[in-house]
Amino acid sequence: SPAPTDEGWLTQCTRAPHGPWPGQSREAYLDEWLLQPRTADYTALAALERILCERLLRASSRGIRGGTAVISFTEVPPAQLARLRVYRRHRLRWDLEPFALAIRRSWLVERGGQPVRYGDEALYRELDAGERPFFQRRLSERPETERQMDWSREREWRHVGDLPLDDLPRCAGRVLVPDVESARRVAIWSRWQIAILCETPARCD
Repeated sequence: SPAPTDEGWLTQCTRAPHGPWPGQSREAYLDEWLLQPRTADYTALAALERILCERLLRASSRGIRGGTAVISFTEVPPAQLARLRVYRRHRLRWDLEPFALAIRRSWLVERGGQPVRYGDEALYRELDAGERPFFQRRLSERPETERQMDWSREREWRHVGDLPLDDLPRCAGRVLVPDVESARRVAIWSRWQIAILCETPARCD
């Protein structure tokens, strides 16, 4: 099926974890690598499969000021995501990989999802405790010799805490992958339609 193109959708891109899966013990993680190294799969595609199998988006506090665990989405249309895909050297990972779950914005809003407010330190200080998890500094702090990143281009939305997907209607979800092989792999787990995204060259930041 075609990927969503209108602005009524939000997309949550998966990524390869550095270490255990959210909710997985370190002991189980090490056992998997030591006892089953050929089948241990900690890729962005495996992360998407895990979400579809559990029907759950798990929140993370990594990179979130104040330590609140959130789930991040982007309002950028899926067809344009490849243009924003970039390798973050300081985080040792790719942003906006082509494995994702798109959901209807109205469904997330009903569950407390909100758009991020981009700004500076002055804006952050003005916000109350309930608003701060939805704050993002607009410009990255970098040495003058390096190019600043304008985070507002990601058009981010957030949801505080884990997000169960059991009641996400079939018409309100879409699974996004980059190729037919990946589509066949996730079809085992997905109750939502699957769309194949066309990739364009990524860049390093």
